[in-house]
Amino acid sequence: MHIVLVDDSRSALFALDIAVREIPGVHVIAFEDPAKALEHCLKSPIDLLIVDFTMPKYTGIELVAELKRQNVLQHVPVIMVTSETERSIRIQAIETGVTDFIGKPFDSIELKARVRNLLALRRAQRDLSQQASRLVDEVDKATEELAEREEEIIWRLARAIEFRDGDTGDHISRVAQISKLIAKDLGLSSEHCRMIYLA
Repeated sequence: MHIVLVDDSRSALFALDIAVREIPGVHVIAFEDPAKALEHCLKSPIDLLIVDFTMPKYTGIELVAELKRQNVLQHVPVIMVTSETERSIRIQAIETGVTDFIGKPFDSIELKARVRNLLALRRAQRDLSQQASRLVDEVDKATEELAEREEEIIWRLARAIEFRDGDTGDHISRVAQISKLIAKDLGLSSEHCRMIYLA
């Protein structure tokens, strides 16, 4: 799991880094500069963002807002590290997309517990997303197979009609082909053209 830490205080960032790295199965990247963190997050997928509130260039809220605007943090949890207790700031942070808060100075045991919990949620969300993607692929494949079977049944019935009436010969096939060509020339979608062809 990829975790990004952002704090303009080198000592705070170092303490965060040490605490988070103790969690097994994580890869941690730390940034003092929020602009560089933004650049990294836009290029590389992340699973958790831990960000300080008070920073130069971007506040933590502004950084989260920009990442949300760029659709980077759609399902990524965000922990804001702050000594701010003002209710309006916390509400603004939550509305922007912050998932959880850790007070400054932070307790490393509490931080690790919260990080583990949020990573478990992120892992479950990723698994669900992959499962949904697999199901969509399976449904698409099944639909395609049904369409192929449907087409085969239609052509077998058409052939049976043609054999029954020797005068028409390949009349049904010719009408189907010509109808498809006319539909294509009219600029209809390929699926619409196929439906006309089969009809």
